[in-house]
Amino acid sequence: MRKITLLATFWNELEWIEASLDQMHKLNADEIIICDGCFDENKYNGSEDGTSEVLRKFAEENSNVRIIRAFRIGRLKYFIDSILINFFSLSHVARTLIDAVTKSNYRLNQAYTFNKMLSMAKHNQPGDWFMTIDADQFYNDRMIELISNRENWKLSPSCHLITAKELTFFEDFNHYIQGHEKRTWNNMPHRIVENGSFYPTRHYKVPVNGKLKFLVDVFDTEDVGYYFHYKFRRNVERLAMGYELGDRKNPEVYPDLSINVFTGDHPASVSKKVSE
Repeated sequence: MRKITLLATFWNELEWIEASLDQMHKLNADEIIICDGCFDENKYNGSEDGTSEVLRKFAEENSNVRIIRAFRIGRLKYFIDSILINFFSLSHVARTLIDAVTKSNYRLNQAYTFNKMLSMAKHNQPGDWFMTIDADQFYNDRMIELISNRENWKLSPSCHLITAKELTFFEDFNHYIQGHEKRTWNNMPHRIVENGSFYPTRHYKVPVNGKLKFLVDVFDTEDVGYYFHYKFRRNVERLAMGYELGDRKNPEVYPDLSINVFTGDHPASVSKKVSE
């Protein structure tokens, strides 16, 4: 059976935490590694709104769950460790040096933490799978059924990535935008590749002829429809806090993207929140 590890990050996500953990439980992962922390060095490295307590209870009830804090490193350590762990060409050294100099500490800490999380996984060899998980990102029930029953995947041997389009909900559960997130592989199942690694910002890339490329540009993919990203918060203060971290910017709703009325079904994991 294919092995899959969930890599999740939470920081003051009490509003979404219960629904997100319910989804992770349904995904039937072999291992779940959760970072309860913040990549911004100006913030406390952990949740302070009750999220940490919920996560600890979840870990106590599930033996395959591990909780860590975010790694906060300097630019020099990022560069040296990235080269020592995953050297494969001089162009890679140059690319890593450019990232270490030009990217924000927030992005370097983020990429470094995800690499550490994946290295901690029991199943982290080429051929195994992983997914990154955001607290407010959810998969439709058909997709959850697909991922949880991995022994029945009918994928070609060359398929290394499952893709889906994002439906982005900025205001409420009834209105969405399609096309705001153009990356169809964002937080979707990836097959681990030799010398593959996370780079700012959280992009999993693989070396091809000495250059780094996304999996989607190298291997076959399988499209499974769409997923949901709920970017709104009832807690307006928490919503604003999320865009004060590092170099993050409050996303704008561009005029060329139309707002659509959603008439379908939301994932079962968030059905309670939809009815509130």
